[in-house]
Amino acid sequence: MRFIQSIHTAPMGPTWSNAEMLQVFEPLVERLPLRDETISELLDFLRFQLIGERSRQTCLPEFRSPGGFAERAAAAEAGVERGLLGLAEQIDRDGEPFDAVIGITSTAGIMPGISYRMAHHLGPGVRPDALMVDIAHAGCTAGFQALRLVSTLSESIRRVLLVSVETPTTLVSFDSLKRDVWQGNCTFGDGCVAVTLGQGETSGLGLVLELLETRQWSGEGLDLIRWGYGSYYQFALRDEKRFDADVREYVAGTLREREADWKSEPRWAIHPAGIALLVRLSRKLGIPGNAIAPSTAHYRRFSNMSSVSLLQILGEVAADLEPGAAINLLSMGAGFSVCYGRVRRA
Repeated sequence: MRFIQSIHTAPMGPTWSNAEMLQVFEPLVERLPLRDETISELLDFLRFQLIGERSRQTCLPEFRSPGGFAERAAAAEAGVERGLLGLAEQIDRDGEPFDAVIGITSTAGIMPGISYRMAHHLGPGVRPDALMVDIAHAGCTAGFQALRLVSTLSESIRRVLLVSVETPTTLVSFDSLKRDVWQGNCTFGDGCVAVTLGQGETSGLGLVLELLETRQWSGEGLDLIRWGYGSYYQFALRDEKRFDADVREYVAGTLREREADWKSEPRWAIHPAGIALLVRLSRKLGIPGNAIAPSTAHYRRFSNMSSVSLLQILGEVAADLEPGAAINLLSMGAGFSVCYGRVRRA
């Protein structure tokens, strides 16, 4: 029986509010080589994207001037190291060393990877013959996919460390004329999380990995979310105007197949792709509004942290979970993939 023992988080850098972001974005948009009416439309779009009290952390030393490829890559690497050091300070090194370390990032193209960097910081806390794996380019679903990977490992791999560090604010582009790039500028925040998992008799959080399933829609949705390119990588969409509707259809189609499993469970950890999308999804599927409250609250505080978000929300929901109770997991992201699962406190 594979189970989650603990979930840890650490700060990644300064916090920026929606209002502060908009103050930076507005003069930059006004200088773009566009017609006045197009600039006005883009400004209205940004104000809608940045409505309400929402914030995010960024590892960029100077958000207003992110620099070129070398500066952004260096900022991403420094952000990863900052996050790993903060997580390493919280991880219990007095127990058995980890038999496996799985690192995740879709936004920081670094080598050596996160698994080896964390092993370096933990020293004897990781076995010399440990399984070392890094997952990249899976986007927002990668945290869930890593849990699913852990659930398939041999029982001889008893203690596993899963670490995700994302730096999507390094992808900001202030000279783009595309709405989807500016949507990415508004949507994401940097973050990190570490999850320790055991095998056999439960301890700590004691969240048993009861069900973990993925439905991939690569035939229809391969380019729904993708990279664009400029001075660095950019968040890009196949069709910004249809994005929410397409995502809702893929998610609804997947969850209808498992409705009997989640219908009676009131607790959810849902990847926060955006508050408006979360609300529309919950209405379409008949999920109670209070079930998405942890995800909307998390989004207001941290924005979308890609693969980190779902695992952090799971830790927050699990804090007050009584024995025998379950939490539904839902994530969606590039590929296009929809992930549904369930964990239960032993």
